[in-house]
Amino acid sequence: MFTVYLVDDDPGVLKSLSRLLHAKGYDVKPYSSPQVFLEEHDETIPGCAILDVSMPDLDGLEIQDVL
Repeated sequence: MFTVYLVDDDPGVLKSLSRLLHAKGYDVKPYSSPQVFLEEHDETIPGCAILDVSMPDLDGLEIQDVL
């Protein structure tokens, strides 16, 4: 099963996208903290990550640069 990683500080967005992607057959790993996501993926690059581009401390574009 293909895993999609979600990184968003809005719990409602995480819940909605998780439901949608699960219904389509994806394994979903949601993260409300970009720092936790990066800590868990410091040595591996996820195949697919949906990143919020307007988080306060570290946005999706900055996460992409780190990966």
